[in-house]
Amino acid sequence: MSWSPSQPLTSGIKRCFLADLQRSECYWHPLKLEKAASGVFLESYFTCDSSGVHYRLKNENECEHRVWRYHHYYSGLPYAMKRMTLLSTLRKVHKMASGSSQLFASALGKLKEFARLEYPIGILRYMCAIMARDTSDLTWRRVRSTLS
Repeated sequence: MSWSPSQPLTSGIKRCFLADLQRSECYWHPLKLEKAASGVFLESYFTCDSSGVHYRLKNENECEHRVWRYHHYYSGLPYAMKRMTLLSTLRKVHKMASGSSQLFASALGKLKEFARLEYPIGILRYMCAIMARDTSDLTWRRVRSTLS
């Protein structure tokens, strides 16, 4: 028995939907559902404690290069495209952080990823200055000061 969005959600249909989801039949090949680590939901890392829920952008490349996402600095892409890719990525980091400590950790991880792709430190620092100006968040100045 398969479920379609036009059907009402009876308990049997719910069971069928969950079974399809666990078998990864809700994704087209070659995509499939993967088990997430504890503290991961979709594209976010999160923790819960007595002060609330803390979250930030998930970054598989925080410690080492595991997933290809961005072009190497010396690739053939135009300079403006590289700069805008970096800036839009930092904007996403900012938007997906629940607070300054999460933003700091997430921004450093993302900037290290770009540094491994040989983006010059000057450009990384400049983009942090732009983020500080655009967001009025002093965390970006702290991030910028740690880059050397």
